[in-house]
Amino acid sequence: MKRPEYLNPGRRILAVTLVTALLALCSCAQETDIEDQTVTDTSADASADTSADASEDASEELLSLPDPDIPGAGKWVDSDITGSVSADVAISEKDDFAAAVNQDWICEQTYEDDAFSEIARTVYENKNALLEDSSLDSKEAEELIKFADLATDWDNRDEDGAEPLRKYMEGIDSIETVEDLLSWQNDPGRNPLGFALIMRQSVDRSNSHPDSYCIFLDAPHPVLPNYDDYFMFSLDSLEAKNDHEEKMRLIFTKLGYSDKEVKKLCSDAYRIERKILVYSDPKEAYDMTENDLSLPELIEPAGDYPLRDYLSARDLDRIDRYAADMRYVKNLHKLLKAKYLPYIKAWLKVLYAEECAAYLDSEIYDEASRLDNESLTEDYVEDNTIPGYEEEMLLYDLYIGQTAMSAAMDKLYVERYFSESEIAKIEETVNEIKNEYRDMLMHEDWLSDEGRKLSAAKLDALCIHVARPNLEIVSFEDLDIKSREEGGSFLEAFMECSRFKERQNPIRFDRAYDRTFWDPYDTDMSTTVTNAFYYINMNTVYIFAGILAEPLYSQGMDEEEVLGGIGTTIGHEITHGFDKDGALYDKEGLDNEWLPEDDLMEFNDRSDMVADYYSLIAPFENSGLYNGYNVNAEATADMGGLAVALGVASHKDDFDYDSFFRSYARSYRTQTSPETETYMLDNDTHPLNYLRVNVGVQQFDEFVDTYDIKPGDGMYLDPDERITVW
Repeated sequence: MKRPEYLNPGRRILAVTLVTALLALCSCAQETDIEDQTVTDTSADASADTSADASEDASEELLSLPDPDIPGAGKWVDSDITGSVSADVAISEKDDFAAAVNQDWICEQTYEDDAFSEIARTVYENKNALLEDSSLDSKEAEELIKFADLATDWDNRDEDGAEPLRKYMEGIDSIETVEDLLSWQNDPGRNPLGFALIMRQSVDRSNSHPDSYCIFLDAPHPVLPNYDDYFMFSLDSLEAKNDHEEKMRLIFTKLGYSDKEVKKLCSDAYRIERKILVYSDPKEAYDMTENDLSLPELIEPAGDYPLRDYLSARDLDRIDRYAADMRYVKNLHKLLKAKYLPYIKAWLKVLYAEECAAYLDSEIYDEASRLDNESLTEDYVEDNTIPGYEEEMLLYDLYIGQTAMSAAMDKLYVERYFSESEIAKIEETVNEIKNEYRDMLMHEDWLSDEGRKLSAAKLDALCIHVARPNLEIVSFEDLDIKSREEGGSFLEAFMECSRFKERQNPIRFDRAYDRTFWDPYDTDMSTTVTNAFYYINMNTVYIFAGILAEPLYSQGMDEEEVLGGIGTTIGHEITHGFDKDGALYDKEGLDNEWLPEDDLMEFNDRSDMVADYYSLIAPFENSGLYNGYNVNAEATADMGGLAVALGVASHKDDFDYDSFFRSYARSYRTQTSPETETYMLDNDTHPLNYLRVNVGVQQFDEFVDTYDIKPGDGMYLDPDERITVW
């Protein structure tokens, strides 16, 4: 997996994908043949019919034969789709490795599941145990438990309704002048969420000064989903506005607003957003990495708009570099007019209501969630909810995971479940894999000498983080969440967490940019999420603590299982530095093609082979052929991870390759619905899970030798047709 580039650091949804099966075809043909042998008729018509039947039987027999021109020779079953594998059908490792290894697990499942969901459940249970541990006495534990208690106290949340939001609405109502607006924007007490005409969106590395942080500034994200919703009248835009107004009506009517007042509130908010969009440059706002400026270079074009004051109020004026949509910056002063003030106030109210909906009562939360998720199919949303863990997913993934409390949970989790010796053990595996990868690159025969040298240099510069952020900077002495008994509410706890996180800005960003620093307050980098990824703009791999559980890893695993599980995952993430995207970013993570031209051409040819091979696959019934180029990078990483793990294995005595390959197959075991499979096929850049197993392992001699794979077997692939890039 790869973390997206600037301005979009969201996490990948850990859903898995699968397809339908044709297991009974051969057995059905055999039964028909037996029946035909028992029928006799001497008439001419019967003879003709028999000849026709024989012809049809021959056709059926031909259809049941392996097709050597497609991956799997027609023998692979989409073992990921529920119901595609049964316990009473024998499946050979020679024909369909993913289905054979995972058959027993698949047949035991009573609901849709996958390996990553198994790991996530373990992590949720570990987090539950932490919150229930009365012996915890640290400040972060105290604040975390108060926050979690308020979050899960739905009776009191329902009693409060939208009332905790009232004081923030009244604060916006008190704005009477432009000066009042600017004062409100810059006051974290009244404006804890930091909303302003232009505000910080993210902090990352400077594109032009790699040793410096860069703040990315822009207007708040529009409340309607699409640009066209503001400027074009269509059924889609009307539906978007109606859905948004419905959500706002639910919140504001609880604060005493009439339907007419809510409608005007939304209309006024859309009006000022249209003005903001007109003043903006959509292209520049989408990718601001080229507008890498010093503070004076940012502030001067803003003219009379006091941008420095906003940054100073949040201790962000000491950072070296800034990026913004400069067309919008130059137009900011035009919005500071009394005539726009009513619209800006309406807009700020809507922004606060939008952001706070999930932290109010159950009615608001449920309805807001329904409206926000209408773009996804009901089946997809349901399939990506772990049965029995809905409350944990909400508490840990949203409430804790998207606030400063994620740092408290991460600190407690790592200290409880990962000793120094355990992390050192995993890091030893990381070093083995990294060293083997270097040897693999240095012996890659299609690379030039210069290409090998540059590849090794990028690998040597690669930083790999295991489990533990830089927790030494985590301190919750400055956080004071009020419990229910102290008069607190869940919304106010959320606001206090937002203020607290702003107060951490100096310790987080008042430093040189360092790829080895793992910011524990970055909610998109919480180590207790079940994930691992390569961050292309940093040339850095993150192996989160939340992925280090069975079936991928456990302390009691044999070395073969470790290499087949988390070992191949580590190798997968390293390979992203050398896939079709990684080839465009140098050893510092900067946008810069680094391979020599001839090597890059050869690399692209080999990469195209991966895409072409996947494009031969119709992964499930009626799906059509795969778009191989969509999964090219992830498929390359899958095979790179296997290659380097097998390289490490080659140096070990009496290595059990069967255990290794089974461990790899278990890492991608999945049961899901056809609807989710279709969604993932169209939207996910990862191959479907059964293909990650079968296509991956069939590339390697070690697999062929371990299971005595021969031509005609479903898992056979002629060595001349193998597609590994590295």
